[in-house]
Amino acid sequence: MKKNLRQPLLFCTVLLIAIIFLPTGATGQSNIVNVQGKMSDRNGTPISYATVTIKDGNGTVVQTKFADEPGNFFFQNIPQGFYTLSIDVVGYITKLQDISVSENTDLGVITLEQDPNVLAEVTVTARRPVLSRQRDRLVMNVENMVSASGRSSMELLSMVPGVFVMQGNISINGVSGSRVMVDGRMLNISGDDLKDYLRNLKAEDIQSIEVIARPPAEYEASGSGGLINIVMKKRRESGLQARIGHDYSKGLGHYPSYRPFAGVSYNSGKMTLSADYSFSDNKSFENLSQSRVLSQQGQYTAANNSIDRTQSHRVRLSGIYDITKDHVLAIDYTGRFSRSVDSLVSHTTITYPEPQQNTVSSGDFPMVRPVDYHNVGVNYTWKTDTLGSTFRVVADYTNSDKRPSSGTFSETFDAQDQLLQDTSFLFRFPSMSQIVTAEARYQKKWTTSWDMQVGAKLSHTDINNQNAYDILRDGNWISDMQSFDYFYKERIAAGFVSLSGELYGTTFNVGLRGENSSIQGEVSGDGQDTIIGSDYFNLFPTLYLQRVLDQQGRHVLTFSANRRIQRPSYNELNPYRYFLDNYSVVTGNPHLRPQITHGGELAYLFRQKYYLAFSYNKTKDVIYQIIETDPESDMLLAWRKNTGKQEVYTVTISAPIQFVKWWSSSNNLLLSSGSSVAPEFDLQLNTFVFQSEHEFTLPKGWTASLSAMYTPRILQGNVITRPISNVDLGVRKRFFNDRLTAAASISDIFYTANFDAKSYYNNDVILIGNRQQTRVLSLSLTYNINIGKSFKMRSLMKSNTEESGRL
Repeated sequence: MKKNLRQPLLFCTVLLIAIIFLPTGATGQSNIVNVQGKMSDRNGTPISYATVTIKDGNGTVVQTKFADEPGNFFFQNIPQGFYTLSIDVVGYITKLQDISVSENTDLGVITLEQDPNVLAEVTVTARRPVLSRQRDRLVMNVENMVSASGRSSMELLSMVPGVFVMQGNISINGVSGSRVMVDGRMLNISGDDLKDYLRNLKAEDIQSIEVIARPPAEYEASGSGGLINIVMKKRRESGLQARIGHDYSKGLGHYPSYRPFAGVSYNSGKMTLSADYSFSDNKSFENLSQSRVLSQQGQYTAANNSIDRTQSHRVRLSGIYDITKDHVLAIDYTGRFSRSVDSLVSHTTITYPEPQQNTVSSGDFPMVRPVDYHNVGVNYTWKTDTLGSTFRVVADYTNSDKRPSSGTFSETFDAQDQLLQDTSFLFRFPSMSQIVTAEARYQKKWTTSWDMQVGAKLSHTDINNQNAYDILRDGNWISDMQSFDYFYKERIAAGFVSLSGELYGTTFNVGLRGENSSIQGEVSGDGQDTIIGSDYFNLFPTLYLQRVLDQQGRHVLTFSANRRIQRPSYNELNPYRYFLDNYSVVTGNPHLRPQITHGGELAYLFRQKYYLAFSYNKTKDVIYQIIETDPESDMLLAWRKNTGKQEVYTVTISAPIQFVKWWSSSNNLLLSSGSSVAPEFDLQLNTFVFQSEHEFTLPKGWTASLSAMYTPRILQGNVITRPISNVDLGVRKRFFNDRLTAAASISDIFYTANFDAKSYYNNDVILIGNRQQTRVLSLSLTYNINIGKSFKMRSLMKSNTEESGRL
């Protein structure tokens, strides 16, 4: 089956690349030019979503375009000659302008006059398509999506074509290791902290989600699975704007969670100030079962039941000052203070053909994870010309203080119920991290379609991990036993150059990024004194091509390819060891190397609605989470290791359907053929993921949504799951001129979103069953206060995009 799927993929890839590079009869002619411009009112405020039409001397329409949100429009493949430009938008007088084009023409800013016959109180809302394609990314427009109401950003990610989320792990086109950004800035957290952040980021605050499967050179090369950019709503009101709200969720039959939040922003002249605060109190459970065969025909079964409670405070403060219209200075602070308590109870049974060898173990394995996180960023931007060329300098300081500790309190009994072993100890592994980054980049624009970027970045990372055991012996606690320290230093110097433009009707972006890494790790104490160092230089080329196949821009063909690196997280490098249960130990690996991914994607957007993409990714030195058994002690060891390679072929299909006026749907199908090969295992799998999202417009302002997902199996590393599915239902209603929004939803109605799986390593096959709090009832209330007229908040760029995300 795999060969039958891959051969058509290879044929289609070669054919479509040939189409991109093959000039049509029109675009190859020298008398074909491009026309562009921008619209604003008398005050210089951009006019969004206007209809722009070019007509010839006979009044025949040559092309029609819709301006984007900043008011820009762009026409391709216009024959030289004389034309009339017509601009229509509700609330303004239709603009007619004669133009003569003999070369690529920039009409500059076109000013529209307000129509005095249109009532000032009329508000016009333009609804953007749910799915759109930009130069290097696929965009799902969350704003105005009924099905998004009351959802978290983690849930929204599962609705994006090509994106799959399982137990907090995010993959794009079947490749894991995806990085997440907010407004173009990498999130400064990972692991459980990242999952908690995304669960508390509300859909009502999100404008769109961008999937950048092949990031261009200006982005860090880290992240083998590509990048996801969550774009927040930035339109605010001048003067004072505030909001307050509360989310409540209840795991049906289990535990509740509370998430109150508030925010305020103020704009006066050149100064913009904003402050946001949120608190979350989340409680959930996880039941994990394992079964495996031990040496001497022993059978191991374990049931781990845990209850996790996390309380988190998040604060964000920002100030932006317009020194002049071309010079902007910004500073922001983000603080996150959380404490997670995980109470795990484990019961393990080992049986043999000879019953007298049987043992039973029970234990408590609590874990506490306090985290204090601080980030301060400074951002200076200089607009160097009227076309939008910019010079930007960004600096960040990040401090992360983690103080986790885990406990082990277990007893083991023989077949006669006699105590064999009584173990009690605490393991403390605090970690202090400091990251300083600085980045400078310059973007030179010649036209709105031609530009070049150059930039450089330096990062300086120091992490101090202290590890120690407190052991209970004869009723007395002995502190700091078997203690050792792990010091990590990383210095990275990077530079990039990229060029974007258009040739023969094909838009392109070509870039090259170089990164030099100098890394040193030192383990000292407990007889583990070791110094580990590595220095390496990597080049990361990127290529992006786009060709619009019709005059209206409704059919778009794209091709992208790049090389990526996935560095191990600092936590994965720390050689700590702590117990998950009586027979399961987790440890880090300071010898991990980065993994390298090469890949390409060919995509076609049909009528700005239907999406088809073919992609291929190959990763070497894959960092797998390995689960292996010690034949002498029967202990199960979970750790990370570079082993083998991974190949993934995927086909992504997306099709929206409008059944009737009040019922619309978006449907995504991901077909994949993947292999995960290492000396210890050889796994190959053909599978699919189907997603269907339905929106209903009901009487009296009510809206509803119904979504479903199904996959028969998933391959991740050396683990293959059984079927996973879920069905969600939600309703929403707005009151008081849309100031108050109320939403309710039930996720995973049939409780099928959990998974069973098998882990393969050498001759070990481990059966895994996982159940979490996925069936949840959620209630949400948000109230907005707006005073004044519209202005736009500026996004703040960050320089610590890769380093802080690996904390």
